[in-house]
Amino acid sequence: MKYIDLDITNNVFAETSLINSGNVRNLRLKWLIKTKYIITGTPIIRGNFVYFSDWGGNIYCVNKYNGELKWKHHLYTPPAPASGNEFAAPYLWNGLAGSGLIINSIWYLASCGGQPGSPLKNGSPAKLYAIDINNGSMIFCNTITDSEWGTSIAKPLYFDGLIYLGICGTDQRAKAWAYSHGVVFKSQTKGMVIAIKASNGMTAWSVNTSCLLPEDLPNSTGAGIYSSFTLCPKTGMLYFGTGANYGPPISSTSDSLVALNYKKGDYIWHYKVNSSALLSTASGRIIEDYFAPGPQVFDFYKEEDRVPAIGIASNDGYYYILNRVTGLLLKKIKLYIGKSPDTTTSGYANAGGTPGILDGKIYIACNNGILGGPPDYKKIKSTSVSCIDASTSSLLWLQVQDGFIWNNAGVLCNDLYLVGNINGNLIAYDTKTGDLLSYNKIYNASVASSILADEYSIYFGCGVPEQLGGRPLCGLYCYSVR
Repeated sequence: MKYIDLDITNNVFAETSLINSGNVRNLRLKWLIKTKYIITGTPIIRGNFVYFSDWGGNIYCVNKYNGELKWKHHLYTPPAPASGNEFAAPYLWNGLAGSGLIINSIWYLASCGGQPGSPLKNGSPAKLYAIDINNGSMIFCNTITDSEWGTSIAKPLYFDGLIYLGICGTDQRAKAWAYSHGVVFKSQTKGMVIAIKASNGMTAWSVNTSCLLPEDLPNSTGAGIYSSFTLCPKTGMLYFGTGANYGPPISSTSDSLVALNYKKGDYIWHYKVNSSALLSTASGRIIEDYFAPGPQVFDFYKEEDRVPAIGIASNDGYYYILNRVTGLLLKKIKLYIGKSPDTTTSGYANAGGTPGILDGKIYIACNNGILGGPPDYKKIKSTSVSCIDASTSSLLWLQVQDGFIWNNAGVLCNDLYLVGNINGNLIAYDTKTGDLLSYNKIYNASVASSILADEYSIYFGCGVPEQLGGRPLCGLYCYSVR
């Protein structure tokens, strides 16, 4: 059986789903596990159980058919927000906000760092936890970064005995918070890829993404990794996107799609977008992650020649297609509706919104947002959901829905693409035509995690911070067609 959390191609197609265009209109709430804290990590299924975590540092195991709790454990205490659907200053994520993976009977998941205490005094390096899924007991807990503000929300990848982890930082948020309170703050977190041996949790190799090339200054910070990896055994490369630097000096591989040798971490190539408008300033301006969604591998045809390609969505509202061997740009496709990118209004493809691929078609949701300043999430009123022919880069259809997508991807179930958003909408689209197939409204909650589909049900976490326009209820939801 193919488990989606172990898929190295970054394909969000739900292979085991029995939901389709013929029964999706029957989708209804089956059960709900209410939590005090936000759930942004994608749930994982093994056997008859669903595993998930929350921003309060808690992990859960529940029966996937009826929601009955098998066990719950508190791993650690992060900074405490005022309520479960807020983030604690100066953090943007809390607790166990990222997605993990399960190998055999061990659940690996990383923390966002942080500990109880006053803002700017509660930094704590991120840790990797290994949990026995049978009873929730901890096998080990290892620190994975030296940075006090280092955090890990990137979805890890497993291949050939190694777990690949991405490190970013909350430095941007801390810097903005410090500036607003007249406090000096110096960014310190360097983006990083860490390859960890699944057998014992020891580090096989690690690479700083802010200092990959000789011309990069050693004091460069940022270039963090916010979403998932992709690995291609044929090219021998590990691919991932990076965000902006957390301030000067600027490094070569920030705001880039990067390719490393997956066995040793050696640099091979990178493609960098124009980041001149994204530089951090002394004002503590918050810079959003640029290449935040994870990349996908597929074949692209250029003048009838097949080219091995890799594609990635950027927060500038474009989908970039590159030669995955050389890193040369083949095509970029506009995903949003609105003005051209050289004006103040353009697309904003949110972090974690990794596209799905099925039968050579790419499906992705891109917010119709604001670029050119700190994005005001409350002003993002709509999302463009589109289908692209991967082989030709043709835009096959585009539909606009109300509300924005925050840190979550839709899911492909046979002949439909299902998307959830901050308004609590679950919308299913026909993969061939883009026609609306079904619409569900979740009461007083915002879809926060990517959607997991299995058999006749879907599973997802809810709870977007109220500061970003989220709705108050938090929990893990199960919707089913039967």
